[in-house]
Amino acid sequence: MIELKIGDCVQRLKDLEENSVDAVLCDPPYGLKFMSKGWDDIGDGSQQREWHRAWLTEAHRILKPNGVIKAFSGSRTFHHLIAMMEEIGFSDLKVEAWAYGSGFPKSLSVAKSIEGKLTVGNSRYSGKKMETDGDVSIVGSLWVESANRTMGEGKDAWSGKSVKVNNKKAKQWKGWGTALKPAFEPVCIGVKK
Repeated sequence: MIELKIGDCVQRLKDLEENSVDAVLCDPPYGLKFMSKGWDDIGDGSQQREWHRAWLTEAHRILKPNGVIKAFSGSRTFHHLIAMMEEIGFSDLKVEAWAYGSGFPKSLSVAKSIEGKLTVGNSRYSGKKMETDGDVSIVGSLWVESANRTMGEGKDAWSGKSVKVNNKKAKQWKGWGTALKPAFEPVCIGVKK
């Protein structure tokens, strides 16, 4: 029989007896503020470690001796989780990888970014006049702005309208992107001694 307990995990873990669980497998918030969602905002730095302290203390309490915990985390924040696992008393710490190929693509069209960087005169994104060095525009803000405004081949992320790449230097990079889909999540592992 499987029994589901709904609620705050720190409170629900307190309902379980000490040394009563063989293993804990969990996927706590990563603290990345994913898509500005509140459930994934557990603070920064020491705030994240303190957030992890509460549930890890209870997880350690309910695990039997030699019980194992496996906790998924984010590639930019797992160090807070594993540091707190060590502080709570877990030993034999290690990190494994969950590798997958189904992540949400986060790519930037290199051709369109170069097109924006090489545009002379008024920027189609900001309307600002740009300084030029020969045929190359030198405006850092346009690079960032165009990087944030364009996604995928031929579409403006804000308007969804097609964006043509006209510059000869930019056209040679058509179809190239800056990033692959994310394909790795660390799994922090520890043992209760």
